[in-house]
Amino acid sequence: MKIILLAILIASISVGCSSKTPKDLTKEINKYGERKYYSNSLDSLPQKSIVIKKIELDKQLSIPNATSRIRLVELITSSEVPRYRIMGFDKKGVYSLFGLEAGDYILAANNFIIHNRELFPEFITLLSNEKTASIHLLRNNKELLLMYSID
Repeated sequence: MKIILLAILIASISVGCSSKTPKDLTKEINKYGERKYYSNSLDSLPQKSIVIKKIELDKQLSIPNATSRIRLVELITSSEVPRYRIMGFDKKGVYSLFGLEAGDYILAANNFIIHNRELFPEFITLLSNEKTASIHLLRNNKELLLMYSID
């Protein structure tokens, strides 16, 4: 019995604690493995402009593991666009600069679909070399486009 439970535990860890079979996971990786643009028009969305000081962003990003201090959970839907809900993050960390809130669903960053939870922290890391950026999210069941100016 203990061996069976251990085997189940190891199997669930190896597939990300998912109930999907490895075959299903392969299909999902193939489906979202390429960079895709978010196809819906963003022109009509409410926008919020945020100015981020590059010095402050660089300071926050210089902290070890700064971008890993966020908890994103995938929402399973029938939609082709995966959604990741922000469950929480370090309130004094880098994510506080971006106007994000616990409960927000990340849809896209710079109009690229975030197809796995590791991409969003990578996106934040790359912003220190950018002048502008955007994050498309769902907040309180309404779409919102956060527009960033980094100077």
